[in-house]
Amino acid sequence: MYKEIYPMRASTFDYLNASHDEWQDENYVYEIKYDGERQIIHILEDRNYMTGRRPSDVTGRLPEKSLYVPHITGFRISSLFGTIIDGELIHEDFDKLRSIMGSGTAGRAIRLQKEYGKLKYIAYDILEYKGKDVKNEPFVRRRKLLESVIAEMHANGVPSEYITLAKQFYPKNHDIKQVFEEIVAKGGEGLMRKHLFGIYKLCDGSKKSNTTQKLKKILTFDGIVTGYEYGKGKYNKDKIAKLVFSQYKDGKLVERGAFDGFTKETIEDMTVNIEKYIGRVVEVKCNEVLKSGKLRHPKFNRWRDDKDPKQCTWE
Repeated sequence: MYKEIYPMRASTFDYLNASHDEWQDENYVYEIKYDGERQIIHILEDRNYMTGRRPSDVTGRLPEKSLYVPHITGFRISSLFGTIIDGELIHEDFDKLRSIMGSGTAGRAIRLQKEYGKLKYIAYDILEYKGKDVKNEPFVRRRKLLESVIAEMHANGVPSEYITLAKQFYPKNHDIKQVFEEIVAKGGEGLMRKHLFGIYKLCDGSKKSNTTQKLKKILTFDGIVTGYEYGKGKYNKDKIAKLVFSQYKDGKLVERGAFDGFTKETIEDMTVNIEKYIGRVVEVKCNEVLKSGKLRHPKFNRWRDDKDPKQCTWE
């Protein structure tokens, strides 16, 4: 049976204020930040498992969805038993990825992939290698082990089309800032910045790794607070955790999504004084605008009390 593993969370690299020397620090390697769904693959004797990073609201456990992608998890390679790798499921259309992984059953997920195209898996770290815990090994060593695992998979018939390694960029060979700008210009999400000697730190509450950092494109939008949502889980269900963000489109207010990112103090205040937030203009930051018009991963950035609500238009 697989272990319940909450994967490492990355901190944020402040690239807007970073110096040239920080961008080009050769103690780090950069990888493409893939826009997908985080998944851990457990290669075990009884079968292979695949778990995400967010527990189910119903069971409280990490959902296991290996049967959703049998072309990725259906292999049996005895020499790799006891290996656990970290990576990302991707699709060229993120909305279709969400539809597949949120479809509810393996059968429906497989049928959707026949229509939309099969998901792919990008491997970027390893936690256990053939039964040995390697989380405290430096990343440069873990990457070599991961490369050997993926090579062994390919040698045993696992299609390289569906499982591959994250692409890397070393500062000694690349202008990293230029690489980042080119990726974002092409619609990519950004880069990951990994210290060559950083260890793999399992998620512990809200703690994030300071040796694995993300560089993500940032978009900002001004809108009006038009509603709110309570939190989930036994500790947050009685507190307002998100505010609904709307903009004017053709003269009517249209919702763009719900955002969070508040301090504990603000959450407490919203819960008892929500009326002072409704109707207020806010600047929300996000990583992407989905085809539906909703904002991807919207977060609170700042209040815009200086702005007229009528100026908050969907363009």
